[in-house]
Amino acid sequence: MKWLIILVAAIDWSCIAIAHAEDFRLRVETVEGRSKSEKESKDIVVDAIEIVTRLGERFQTKVVVGAQTLVLSGKLERDDDGEFKVQIRHLSEFDTGEFMLTIEGVKQPIIDRSSLSTTLKAVAGTAITLSRFVINKAEPNECPSKSERRVVLTISKEAPNSSP
Repeated sequence: MKWLIILVAAIDWSCIAIAHAEDFRLRVETVEGRSKSEKESKDIVVDAIEIVTRLGERFQTKVVVGAQTLVLSGKLERDDDGEFKVQIRHLSEFDTGEFMLTIEGVKQPIIDRSSLSTTLKAVAGTAITLSRFVINKAEPNECPSKSERRVVLTISKEAPNSSP
């Protein structure tokens, strides 16, 4: 009987803890814009992935759209000073549709792949640039151009679900 009371109390405490846990939305966007030297630079969101998670829990999500795959994983924690500590891994893969021949004569698809893995501190509502790089484009019969790509993380508190 004593064990039954302890079990019921533990389940009750778990339900209360889950009901009062805070949810946070992590959004990672890849943003592209012309280099600062070009006029009228306008940022364009190339891709984005987001997940809702809780403090102290590991998260992982994967999105496949056409030839592109995005993966986001990690863990969100909060420091004593109220800042978030984020362990994050972001992977972006794009099948270019082109192939190269291996030594054995087998066609191997060419995959445009970028990834990052880092641990950082963040404040909710503030966009943080995780990586930044410049892309030089040179198409035949066109002027060469440069663009800048940034991978940006934003954390926001998720509103409680109002459904019963």
